Amino acid sequence: MKERKRTAGMTLLEMMMAMSILAILLVLTGVSVTRESKALSDVVDTAAGELRVREMLTRLEDELQFAQGALPETRLSNDLNPGQTLEAEVDPALGFPDRGVLLLSPGTAAEERIAYDGLSAAGDRFLGLTRAQRCTLANAQPTGQVVRWAGTARVLEDQVAPPPTFWDGVSRESIGQLFYRGDGSGFSFRVPTDPAGGTNFLDGEEVRWGATVRGNPLATGWSSLYFQVADTLDEGARQFDFNSDGDLDDSFDLGRIRMRSWDTANPAAGATDVALCPPMILQEQCAWSSDMDNDGFQDPMFLWDPATGRLRVRLFVLEGTINQRPQVNQLETVLFLRNGAVQ
Repeated sequence: MKERKRTAGMTLLEMMMAMSILAILLVLTGVSVTRESKALSDVVDTAAGELRVREMLTRLEDELQFAQGALPETRLSNDLNPGQTLEAEVDPALGFPDRGVLLLSPGTAAEERIAYDGLSAAGDRFLGLTRAQRCTLANAQPTGQVVRWAGTARVLEDQVAPPPTFWDGVSRESIGQLFYRGDGSGFSFRVPTDPAGGTNFLDGEEVRWGATVRGNPLATGWSSLYFQVADTLDEGARQFDFNSDGDLDDSFDLGRIRMRSWDTANPAAGATDVALCPPMILQEQCAWSSDMDNDGFQDPMFLWDPATGRLRVRLFVLEGTINQRPQVNQLETVLFLRNGAVQ
């Protein structure tokens, strides 16, 4: 009888120990499952982010295959003083968005980026100026100074030995190194258009060019792609080297690509402006088109060669985080616009 009681007591103790061990194992297993579930969720979110950008690139391929690219460029028809903000008078020109950023005197001490919020119907005045944008200073700009839309990065004709003041960067491409001028943050274009709403894009033997604005196909319509900033990311605060240059000293603009279409005959009527992706794309602050992958070459988002119709799109995308580490991926496509550049 005594032996039975002793054995029963030991069995009860063993059961209690086993239950304790089981409880600990369940807790540890729960922590592991939670971590694995979080990691799996991060991977799914990252994959979804990359898919969104790939879908945008596919849409751009469809949108631009028959497009005709533009090089928005003109000259000042009057001096532009540093304090002048009302308007800038220029020779009439097409291809400039109805609002955006101008680039003047690039590669010199007088380099300046000027934002404008309106454009005259005649294309001869930029209205509502905001001077000294994107880390530049307001400078005197003389009559005759070339005015460019800052978004365009144009491949230079001279690829042998262009003077240093003629180019803003060198991009490494599959076809070799290319010198270019501009920020590479956008692209201006037109597509074949039937103002009647059909598919008759010819006027005699000539193609009717334009864009759909507010749901209406217009022969006076134009479109542009551009980078819109939504937030700022600091490497030090994130403890992550976004551009792989070995330090945590840089700050980056996080933004999205948008497509804007406007009526050149009546820019004040309003534009169609749609986001093509969420805020996922990185550009170094004050140095858009800088070297984003630390390979020694610049990385403009849009690089346009009007001579060949080649438009290369290269995006550095913050796709999400895995185990609290940002995941930055480079996505790229090359388009050949069948109708080349505006003549």
